[in-house]
Amino acid sequence: MNRRATVIAALMALVFGTSTAQGAIALSSSEDALSHYLLANALVKEGKHQEAIEEYRTAYRLFPESRVGEQSLIALNAYGVDLESPSQTESTIRRQSQEFKAETDRSTEAEINHTVRYADAKLANIEAAKNTAVVNVLNNPSLQSTFVPYGYYRNRFGYYYAPGAVVTSIDPIATQARVDAVRATAEQAKVDVKTQAASHIEQARAFSQERSRIIDETANNLESQMSGRGVKLKVQGTNLYVRSY
Repeated sequence: MNRRATVIAALMALVFGTSTAQGAIALSSSEDALSHYLLANALVKEGKHQEAIEEYRTAYRLFPESRVGEQSLIALNAYGVDLESPSQTESTIRRQSQEFKAETDRSTEAEINHTVRYADAKLANIEAAKNTAVVNVLNNPSLQSTFVPYGYYRNRFGYYYAPGAVVTSIDPIATQARVDAVRATAEQAKVDVKTQAASHIEQARAFSQERSRIIDETANNLESQMSGRGVKLKVQGTNLYVRSY
């Protein structure tokens, strides 16, 4: 380092509150911060306050730990600008994104649990209704009619004459068919309930994953924007930031 740089570094140590070595290392940033700070002061005198705020903001971000940075922050606070350092802002963005994702996961799990409980209740109702219907069929079986022709018949007392008649009796085949139909209907209803529940759970998880992806992308873009690398973002009526195309 030449004599001029050494002198400037020493001056930086006095102006910015650093050691000579630190002043030498931060020389470029110090000079840039100071120039933005002085320009901001000049803009204030000209009444160009919005431009002055941007210059104070730049000066603070270039050298936040210096006296120029402190004075720039004081000026920003006087304008009502609550400025965090980029690293603090990025940390806040990341923390908030994690909170959003955690809340999304909690909401998704709650929705899934509700879906499972609702499906279980419907399955229990279907089973109870099936059992009631089967008992009803068995208590009211299907009947069949059989014609018994006239003739002589024998019992333990001997032969007797019986005229032709129609005899009604239980039809076991038809009764069993009715029971089987009740059971088949109940089983199909159970399959439908399980299918709908599985589909709802899959959609809820897909939505949760997509929302988490969007939150991560938004957080990355915001962090990049704070460092000057990302796309421009703006608020669109929600608590999330979105791309501005």
